[in-house]
Order: sequence, then structure tokens, then C-alpha cells
Amino acid sequence: MQYTFLNKQKTLSFGKYAIISLSEARQKRDEGKKLMAYLHTRPGGWRLAEWSELNFGAAIWMIPGSRMKMRREHRKPLPRQAVELFRAQKELTGDGRYVFPSIKS
Repeated sequence: MQYTFLNKQKTLSFGKYAIISLSEARQKRDEGKKLMAYLHTRPGGWRLAEWSELNFGAAIWMIPGSRMKMRREHRKPLPRQAVELFRAQKELTGDGRYVFPSIKS
């Protein structure tokens, strides 16, 4: 990521992430906030979301019981806006396991 600090052009790398501008990073942050509002899940729920759990055709997110408080699988309907945001995220992280990977994953 290119940014300016003390009038010097700098580059910040996030491992295997695509190089994006600061404004694009802020846009992705805001999209994450929208997903939280659309899905009403606990932060750990969407933070650990895997691509294999999402079914865009049926607009369903199947959260495994191992990550749910009651230990039962949960099928969460995805509103159209959430599907659009997930599809945009897939362009960045779709080749990995997690929807929102971290440096450690």
C-alpha cells in the first residue's frame, strides 16, 4: 500500500494481499462495517468466515456449530447487499481459505 508519511512516499505490505491505496483500504474497512450491520453476527463469526461456508446462489451463509454459541450449525440468509460485498471481497482474498485473512492466517 502506498502512503505518505512526513512528506515521504512509503509502501506498506500486508503479505499476500493485493496492493491497494489508502482510500481503497478505507473503503474495504467501511464495507466490513456494512457487513456487520447487514448480518448481525458476532465479530468472531464474520472474522473467521471461510469461503466454503458461503453459497452465493442460495444467498446463505452456513456457519458451523463449532463457531456458534449453542454449538449448532446456523444458516444465515444473506441480503443482496451482503452478497455484493462478499463478491467484491472475493476478488481480493478468494484464493485463500478465509474471507478476511490476517497476516497470521
